[in-house]
Amino acid sequence: MFKPEIIQEALFILESAVTDGGIVASAIDRDNYCRVWARDAIMAGITGILLKNPKLVSGLETSVLNLAENQGAAGQIPSNIKLENGKTTEISYGGLAGRVDATTWWVIGAAILCNNTQNEALSLQLKPHVEKAFAIMEAWEFNARGLMYVPLGGNWADEYVVHGYTLYDQLLRLWAWRAASQVWHMPEWATRADRLGESIRTNYSSGAHPEHSSIYHPRAWHSLQTDNTALPPWKCQLNPNGYDGRWDMAAHAFVLLLGLEKNPQRIGQFVSDLADETGSWLLPAFYPVIQKNDPDWALLANNYSYQFKNEPYHFHNGGCWFIFMGWLSFAMASNGLKSETNQICESMNTALVAEQALDLHFHEYWSGDLHQPGGTPKLCFTAAGTLLAHLATGYQVDYLSKLCLNERPAIHS
Repeated sequence: MFKPEIIQEALFILESAVTDGGIVASAIDRDNYCRVWARDAIMAGITGILLKNPKLVSGLETSVLNLAENQGAAGQIPSNIKLENGKTTEISYGGLAGRVDATTWWVIGAAILCNNTQNEALSLQLKPHVEKAFAIMEAWEFNARGLMYVPLGGNWADEYVVHGYTLYDQLLRLWAWRAASQVWHMPEWATRADRLGESIRTNYSSGAHPEHSSIYHPRAWHSLQTDNTALPPWKCQLNPNGYDGRWDMAAHAFVLLLGLEKNPQRIGQFVSDLADETGSWLLPAFYPVIQKNDPDWALLANNYSYQFKNEPYHFHNGGCWFIFMGWLSFAMASNGLKSETNQICESMNTALVAEQALDLHFHEYWSGDLHQPGGTPKLCFTAAGTLLAHLATGYQVDYLSKLCLNERPAIHS
């Protein structure tokens, strides 16, 4: 499906990003990309484990250890760290807001690493850090009701409008509990994961019919049931003022990967319909696109650190991110959605071949209207997403899901 030279360059980009301090987001020294970012390093490292690549596995271990060493007093894992000559010179827990998913991704990566290496000493060393990470996740609930509250700009879409009880972040916490419970043999964590999984199904799936007592926000939930607007199968986020039903690619990928969807075909159908609506299988990370006259534009206008990137169809605002296209391909293939997987992978390959013809390489995202590459080049996010999609086309996903420590429980009707 992917041209061999595309796969070779994707692997080269990941390996080139392995430094003495861990895996940096990009070997290109632009803005703050040449740092060890928790989510970027973990996803690149997980890809390395799936590929059985020793250099990337080693880079993952270094990343996990250095991030743990700089864990905040409250338990938060740094969003990113800058290292010079093997020593940490700068630590960031977030820019305009703290980054919640740095901590969840770190726990997932630490668990998968320990399971892969079977290094008991490493597992013992990391366990206290994992416990502190889970403690701050609990604090982030604020009201002890089971769902974490994420500030505006508090996850990977750090210049976008998502915030509140975001589905993506609840899913990562679920995955973290599942993976950690297996490695550190903590039944309580597995129980917490099961409980969270049920809460996610109840409160975010448009097909749920729960008991009233299990609904987090009954007024908003019942109001949503009377809305006839065509929405994605899973809601992007929940807030005190109601639901946000926009499409979130990453969230739908992890809903599938974690086995929460009873009927995967409804996600497959929505994805196919979205491709028809947008005219491309280069799917947007979020949709619909926020235009300048939309109310949400006010949440975008000043939310950036270096320069404004979220023009309509760009960056988080309707741009296509290959890292989550890769996860979506991987998750869809694991749920038998092979036709949709092939369509996504073919569109990615075509875009990467066209990019190389212009002497461009693995950019951060593709614009949703003109399908042109934008952002930082030689990004590990994009290379890792390409390799995940490549693995998905081999349909060895059951084995690969086990390597990701994602044993899916039976879904009860």
